[in-house]
Amino acid sequence: MPLRTLLTHGLDDQVRFGAEYVSHEVLSDGRITAHFADGSTDTADVLVGADGTRSRVAASLAGRDLAGPIGFGGIAARTPLTDRTRALLPTIVGDGPVLSLGLAGASVFMQVHDPSGGPAIDPASCTTVPAITEAPSLVWGLSATEKVLPPATVQAMTGPELIEFTLSTVRGWPPAVLELIAAADPGSAAGFRFYAADPDADLTPWPAGPVTALGDAVHAMPPTGGRAAATAIIDADHLARELFAARDGHSTIALATHRFHREMAGYAPAAIRFSMLPLRWLSRVDRLDRPGLRGLAELGLSAASAVHHFNSSLNGRAAA
Repeated sequence: MPLRTLLTHGLDDQVRFGAEYVSHEVLSDGRITAHFADGSTDTADVLVGADGTRSRVAASLAGRDLAGPIGFGGIAARTPLTDRTRALLPTIVGDGPVLSLGLAGASVFMQVHDPSGGPAIDPASCTTVPAITEAPSLVWGLSATEKVLPPATVQAMTGPELIEFTLSTVRGWPPAVLELIAAADPGSAAGFRFYAADPDADLTPWPAGPVTALGDAVHAMPPTGGRAAATAIIDADHLARELFAARDGHSTIALATHRFHREMAGYAPAAIRFSMLPLRWLSRVDRLDRPGLRGLAELGLSAASAVHHFNSSLNGRAAA
């Protein structure tokens, strides 16, 4: 929420929430009119679909959905950090985000979010944006195969039901982990189905022009790599720079989107592949979840967790 608040700062008269995109049309002068579910319209020089994994804008351009389900889902929530819950935190989470792989096709992600030591922005460099400080919390997420987390079942659950379902899924895990999950704020809990785009396919299979898309609308990836939002912001930066050049007469809108598509193709597929890696580990562990092979599976868990912990920490520093 602080990031979204910062991104929309000063745009109160430009941002309209609750407007559901239905379709768009290209006018004779090359401008775009977008149609919304409430009957309203908006006309502009460029339309950018940033409407997530089931993007209607990208689907209208490509003639198909660009992302599909990958056989995994997740449950995520926040646990407020109090004296009691802080005492339960595994020592390793003090070094950065941790992904722990378990048997039966499940993993648990944990990251401490504690901005109480200062504001979420640098007051010295950002003087026009108010400081935002959230209450400290542990952000955790359960990832598992759809065999463990049936999408229709999970998405129909309430917050308390999602927490109870998580506890039943990881009931054999260490008591401290179970207590941290049980102490979560039910209002923060949500269930998800994971989608991903094909990193080997053309991510923008439409002609360059005044309509395009970015973020998960183009290169959907599961949250297990911690890269989706950061990659979307990189997209926006590249597209904005190209559109500025077109505005200033150094390019055209078609050339701007063409260059953006080409630039994005150089980094987005790698982000998708990286985000899929922990799920491949989890699939392998799931196949080893048989009595005769559990010892072998457990031997590899610490190494796999440590590798992803290292990579996630580097990624977090790079994004910061």
